[in-house]
Amino acid sequence: MSLQYQSRQKHIWRFGRSVLDEGALDLQVNGQPVHLHRKPMLVLLHLLVRAGDLVTKDELAATCWPRRVISDTVLTTTINRLRAVLGDEDRLLIRTVHGFGYRFACPVQIEPRPERPRMLRPVDQSAAPFEGG
Repeated sequence: MSLQYQSRQKHIWRFGRSVLDEGALDLQVNGQPVHLHRKPMLVLLHLLVRAGDLVTKDELAATCWPRRVISDTVLTTTINRLRAVLGDEDRLLIRTVHGFGYRFACPVQIEPRPERPRMLRPVDQSAAPFEGG
């Protein structure tokens, strides 16, 4: 995941019939968990951050495939996979702006993600204590 997404605060994103827990990278559609591969997840996050704005193909390529040259086919395939997972067959969530890029056209609610306690590994009590010397 790009540094842009790693360094900022994580949120809960609600849009259409979907909820994305950004911190856990957990996507639910119609209340059911769905799996989304890495690149479509990055594209979804970028479109959500820029919801309502035109996001150019070049911007998506630079953000989601840094230091790589990708074809329009790669981006189109990624968008189509994302639409399929979201149930956006009518292209109401992700609109194509022909010749330019895409716009996330659905209203988005953003909530702060509650801090969750970090899981710590239990200490192995059977291991001998360290003795320096």
